[in-house]
Amino acid sequence: MSNGNLKRRAWKPFLFGFLLGIFLTVFLAVFGIVIGAKTLKFWIAKKEMVSLKTPKIQSHQNLDYSATAINMEGKEISFNDFRNKPLFIFVWHPECVHCLSTLMTVQKLYDEIKDMNMSVLALTEGKKQDIEKVQKELNISIPILMVKKEFLRSLCGDNVPCGLIINSQGGIVYSHVGSANWGDTEIIPYFMNLVGN
Repeated sequence: MSNGNLKRRAWKPFLFGFLLGIFLTVFLAVFGIVIGAKTLKFWIAKKEMVSLKTPKIQSHQNLDYSATAINMEGKEISFNDFRNKPLFIFVWHPECVHCLSTLMTVQKLYDEIKDMNMSVLALTEGKKQDIEKVQKELNISIPILMVKKEFLRSLCGDNVPCGLIINSQGGIVYSHVGSANWGDTEIIPYFMNLVGN
């Protein structure tokens, strides 16, 4: 065998190893970015929660009680079931970091007022598996309903996060778009006043 053939054959393992090394490096970098980004959003949400401000009050329209939603068990829920008592609605999306930080404050609110005659709902158009991951990562026990995008738009446009307080007559009396600390102790008396406590 000539020296030329030996040199050509020696390059093949080197070239294969070089290309394999590049492929593995790119694969591991992409894998690290994807996994890191998923974990990072929960870390950012938890850090942001501390700096959220109490939302401002503004008036809005009436709730459409004819709408329906699907709960996490797959059962259809009618908003008619929430007539004649105050209701807090939080509109969010599982991929929105600001929604996640605000959702944790809504959990605090829910824990404070769940024994009052008032319902707290978190509405989203997100996918069930993404919602379940958020529930697990952030220890969320608020009732979550999956709704159509059109219904969410009727409440908050294309903006999330968004919080709404509906009085017992169906009027949206409190509306805030953007991150907010819904679990602030300043807000609790407002809810108590709505339910007559």
